[in-house]
Amino acid sequence: MGYALCFGISLLTQTIGGEARDLIYETGFEETEGYSMEKDLIGQSGWIGYVSGGDFLETNHDASTGLLELMNEPGNQRAYIGFAPPAHSLPIEFLSVIMPVDYVPAIDVVDQVLRFDVEMGIVDSLNNQRDNFRWSAYNSEGFRLFSLDFDNETKFIAYSLDDEQGLRDTDYVFENDIIYDLTILMDFPRNRWEASIGTTALFEAQPITTIGSELNLSDMDAVWSIYDPDSPGDNFLVFDNYKLELIKSSPVPLVLQPVGLSIEGFFTLRIAGPAGSICDLEYSEDLVHWKPAVSGVQIGVDGVTQWSDSTSKATAIRYYRATTVGL
Repeated sequence: MGYALCFGISLLTQTIGGEARDLIYETGFEETEGYSMEKDLIGQSGWIGYVSGGDFLETNHDASTGLLELMNEPGNQRAYIGFAPPAHSLPIEFLSVIMPVDYVPAIDVVDQVLRFDVEMGIVDSLNNQRDNFRWSAYNSEGFRLFSLDFDNETKFIAYSLDDEQGLRDTDYVFENDIIYDLTILMDFPRNRWEASIGTTALFEAQPITTIGSELNLSDMDAVWSIYDPDSPGDNFLVFDNYKLELIKSSPVPLVLQPVGLSIEGFFTLRIAGPAGSICDLEYSEDLVHWKPAVSGVQIGVDGVTQWSDSTSKATAIRYYRATTVGL
């Protein structure tokens, strides 16, 4: 989309970029949705489990997952994972609860971000054994793409990618018995993800996959990573208002504004648009016939840049338009 300007007269048109949101999955784990505190979470309303060793669980009866009400929130059911050791023939290193969503990004839409929101907190152990709790993203091939980890021993928040380099610490810690608002944004077309608690970004955007795995989301799992499988902690992760939605943004338009003449006497434009995007400019003297002015102008990280037309002295009047050619 182009925008035209002439010397002394601005033919500026601006369209405000918007966004559309498509709900993929949402639950508040309430009784009105069919959830019962008398049962494990695994087996209710489509939730399944997975234990280290490769076993999927369609039902469960050991109270290692379930629903509860916090003392200060009577009438508000929240889900949990942890607390009771998983009942299995072998010691368990990992237990996950899974809600399959099977999201595949549209191939013809660049500006689409999958947003995951959840309220979460970690209740500390009474038996002095402490574990890790994670949110892990898996694709349709069953490969783990990334994880966000909460270490209940150190209270460090860390993340891991699919590059087998282990956990990377952030600069943040958490406290027990506090409910946090966690948001994870996944931009599959651009292969990047980021996480925040409240309005605080935990780290700079990271690749969703470093090894070329399929870029889609099968499920976002709550994971109990047990430090000592022979002696699990009775700590647990509490979570609520689990939500996945697709945000599709309207393109942010390019906007051209006259700045004036440079020191050399060249007409100068201010170009505003998507940060980091690349555009080409054309000029015309009659709004009918257009010629290339410059190619490959990059918008700055603040969403603006300036460009001076070194040939503008040759004409008394000139119109300009710009087109985004890359991000």
